[in-house]
Amino acid sequence: MEGLFEGLPMYVLYVHHKSETQIKHKVHNLQQKAFKFVFNNFN
Repeated sequence: MEGLFEGLPMYVLYVHHKSETQIKHKVHNLQQKAFKFVFNNFN
């Protein structure tokens, strides 16, 4: 059981990092969409 608990923090960090990256990608996509929207409307 000890090995499991040693590996747990790494797993939590990995999952946290993964979801954080996904959120960054979503924000980046939204920013691009907003930029294109503004660019198309004000040109």
